[in-house]
Amino acid sequence: MSRFVAVVESQAAQLAGVPSGLTFNGYFAAIPASASGLIRLRRLRWHVRGPAGSVTSDQHSIAIYRQTVRAAGTGFSTTAWQNTDGNGIPALAPGIDITTAAAAGTTGPTIGANALAKTGGNTQIEGEVSFEFPDDQWSVPTGLANAFALVNIGNPLPASHLFVVTAFGEE
Repeated sequence: MSRFVAVVESQAAQLAGVPSGLTFNGYFAAIPASASGLIRLRRLRWHVRGPAGSVTSDQHSIAIYRQTVRAAGTGFSTTAWQNTDGNGIPALAPGIDITTAAAAGTTGPTIGANALAKTGGNTQIEGEVSFEFPDDQWSVPTGLANAFALVNIGNPLPASHLFVVTAFGEE
């Protein structure tokens, strides 16, 4: 089994709330599986980066949802997984999808009705969620449409602030 890492950033002033149709709202990232294998989420670390000298003190929550339809067309890009073993094989899973616009081009994401987990924190600390214990089976099933969606719930980010997420997974 190989371990992988990817680092992504949300758009500045990320909105809050679940996606609706083509509109992303607070949906800002997704961790999809591959067409031929699953990805196990092992750890998420996140923080908010703001402008130097003027970070707004604010509370935020990121919710993790199961996703069954992947965004398509324009409005997002994908950051590839990097193997933590320099001699390891490339990941089968594509990486982490990150929104680059307010809406998807042709297909918006579809997520579950209820969050699997929520993690909260202040703009001035780093949040971390670990799924390392043997009984934690946080896996995204095989198929490019399946993913874990990351959604800003509650408060929109202030102007010039963005989420920075580091995800660790294994195949």
